[in-house]
Amino acid sequence: MHIRNIFRPAGLLAAFATAAQLAGCGGGGGTAIAEGTLRVAIANTGSATCAYDTVHIAIDSVMVNPNANAAPGDAGWQPADVPLALRQAKKIDLHPQSNEAPQEIVTMTVPAARYAQVRLWLEQTSVLVVTPNWVSKNAGTDKIALDTSKAASIPIQYAFTVPANGRVDLTLNVDACRSIVDAGGTLQLIPVISATSASGT
Repeated sequence: MHIRNIFRPAGLLAAFATAAQLAGCGGGGGTAIAEGTLRVAIANTGSATCAYDTVHIAIDSVMVNPNANAAPGDAGWQPADVPLALRQAKKIDLHPQSNEAPQEIVTMTVPAARYAQVRLWLEQTSVLVVTPNWVSKNAGTDKIALDTSKAASIPIQYAFTVPANGRVDLTLNVDACRSIVDAGGTLQLIPVISATSASGT
């Protein structure tokens, strides 16, 4: 799969600089930073009355930032060891006809800190990937491409704390039906999404 670089060059350097500052130094040696585990899942928790059988999305990456207003090229995104949190796109099927249990997107290690934003990057159509996001109707017989150009990067402002040596389960609650907008014959994804969290075990 083609991996897209989500950072502008200056933003990438700033992100690595921030990671270095978090790691800290002193006394001639590095000091290990405290870390915790973040599990991110997604669930359809909205209306079950729309005409779509399935809303299929492909998530390229998930990252978090202490700044609620951080843009993709800004400093502070975690995890900072790789540009993307996922090695390949995570395919998620949301079924508007029945609210289901959350589906895990990724479990990752991040610095113990208070965060204020989680951001999803969706896989986009390219020469290597054809129609990664789509909806189906009529028991799956009609498959319709979903335009995600307005939602290639989805910010969710939500404050939560990842404790040192602890775990947080973060669930993204999406209203799949309300998130699909018919724009003159083209179906667009305009996410209606919120978040909740709980301490993991």
